[in-house]
Amino acid sequence: MPLARLLRFFSNPARFFLRERLGVSLGGPEKALLNTEPFVVDGLDRYLLCQKLLEWKLAGKDLAGAYPLVRGMGLLPHGAGGECAYEEIRLGVEDFAMRLRKTVGAESSWEMELDETLEGFHLTGKVSELYGTALVHYRQARAKGRDHLLLWLRHLALTCGDTPQITQSILLTRDGCWTYGVLPGARKLLAAYLELYLEGLRRPLPFFPESSYSFARELLVEGKGESGAIEKAATAWRGDQYRRAESDEPHYQTCFGNVDPLGETFQELALKVYGPLLEIQKKIG
Repeated sequence: MPLARLLRFFSNPARFFLRERLGVSLGGPEKALLNTEPFVVDGLDRYLLCQKLLEWKLAGKDLAGAYPLVRGMGLLPHGAGGECAYEEIRLGVEDFAMRLRKTVGAESSWEMELDETLEGFHLTGKVSELYGTALVHYRQARAKGRDHLLLWLRHLALTCGDTPQITQSILLTRDGCWTYGVLPGARKLLAAYLELYLEGLRRPLPFFPESSYSFARELLVEGKGESGAIEKAATAWRGDQYRRAESDEPHYQTCFGNVDPLGETFQELALKVYGPLLEIQKKIG
């Protein structure tokens, strides 16, 4: 089984069940087509612009002189507003590039072919974002539960053999840096995630990467108790003025729209998936 398939499942088990088992594809919210000029650079446009500028910076391009090119993409406001917006974004990218270089050192990126058999599964696939003996994933955005989980699954896949392929995995985002070290029980842990994958082929699982992460982290790391953890998860699920509701995702609506899914099974799954991750996770910046 391709490792990418396992990652796709844990990204959204409800979507995976509907598409892979029932052949139902609901797509996602379409981004409105705007005919007006942008007044701010925000959301997905900002993220994609930051990623492009980081790519240019790592390739040695001078970002200070790239404003006319970026302006031509139509992502910036006209005049002084556009120049100010670009300068703010450029400085953020320059800072992130410095943090990334400090993290990976002088190592160049490389990739490897995964070939691992366990519990009746033959995991294969190409793993990239390798630097020296570390797996490094970076995003110029705030860290999400999904970021931690997908890195963690790749980490387990690379360290579950008799000879671990890496010594650590690192997640670098705009709001922090986390590391995961090699642990002796990686093979057993990965097998448990594969069992959840099989269960998720039989029925949609009430596992939601952000709400589940909020619950597990509040309970296991912050020590707020079950009621506080449920309240935190409910905020992620229903949304507030600071974040979009995870429950708005159409596949979640189809599978769980008529019930409150944050019950006992949700809590058990959140701890089963994120518990081992949070136990070994270390924030270093």
